Amino acid sequence: MKTIEINTGEIDRISFASNAGSTGYLWVLTDLPNNIYMLDIEDVPPASPQPGKAGTRVFTIVGARQGKGRLNFALVRSWEPDHPIQRASYQVVVHHEPVIRPLYGVAIQDAIAGGDLPTMQRLAVEAEAQLHAQQDISAALAKLKAEIVRLEKT
Repeated sequence: MKTIEINTGEIDRISFASNAGSTGYLWVLTDLPNNIYMLDIEDVPPASPQPGKAGTRVFTIVGARQGKGRLNFALVRSWEPDHPIQRASYQVVVHHEPVIRPLYGVAIQDAIAGGDLPTMQRLAVEAEAQLHAQQDISAALAKLKAEIVRLEKT
């Protein structure tokens, strides 16, 4: 089993050769540990498309919380999900890093560089939701600190 080590907020990618169009077999996620989030699953065609030539299936993960977990994949046909012909497992170790990293920074840069409008639109919505959540936390923290100061004076 391979090991992936990342920090909280750090993004990593796991890639598999994929030829679902001609064989019907596709890599799928079977187990996702609670210390990471799956950000994206992308099918990338081969650089020079030819019949039967494999592309790449890319799974993009981000470290969510410190800890260890197992990430499992299987190569299956959609009509035979219980009969994989191959499996892959990764031990994922997420370390805590005190530096705050932008969660969507790399994904946004990749989407812009690739001109991928649907991904850019999805990431814009997700990033905006994250910013609103941070503002809510910032406002709550400011109120909490003000209340602490008020109580300390009494």
